[in-house]
Amino acid sequence: PGRVTGRVIIDRLGFRARSMSARERVYGSPLIAVLGDSYAYGGEVRGHQAWAARLEDKVSGRGYSVANMGVCAYGVGQMYLLYREEKARLDPAVVLVSIISWDIPRTARSSWEGGREKPLFVWEQGALKLTNVPVPLRPDCITTKVVWTEVLFDAGSCHLLKLLRSCLNRPYYPDITVA
Repeated sequence: PGRVTGRVIIDRLGFRARSMSARERVYGSPLIAVLGDSYAYGGEVRGHQAWAARLEDKVSGRGYSVANMGVCAYGVGQMYLLYREEKARLDPAVVLVSIISWDIPRTARSSWEGGREKPLFVWEQGALKLTNVPVPLRPDCITTKVVWTEVLFDAGSCHLLKLLRSCLNRPYYPDITVA
């Protein structure tokens, strides 16, 4: 919280801030919570250019404030965990979840693209179960390179194909057991 690195400014709650002056802001009510990956976070733009900041420009005249809770490379499961952790503190009136196609395989993997472990939801006995928590620390993960095509389209276990098939067969409760 409060960190500034290059063009990235983090506010006092640990979320992407639109500017230096917004670092210490207190979110008003009603609040719109924006969850997502780097597209929501605005990884390639300055804070005031992220779409969450631009949304706030549009709705601030109506009394809303916006918390940009996007995190680069997050899957839908991690977005949910962040929301669950922060909902009592923020009490959002509106929650917007921004996903892209890559967020689906991220949800079904037990590690980030760089090899670092992450929380994982699996479908077990008719319910989603959170696994891989606490997240194991692997110091060598920084040197591990992961090739997207190997992860998604590996001939032995095509993760993306399995995930898509399970979503088509059970659209509301996908059978996500791929680790």
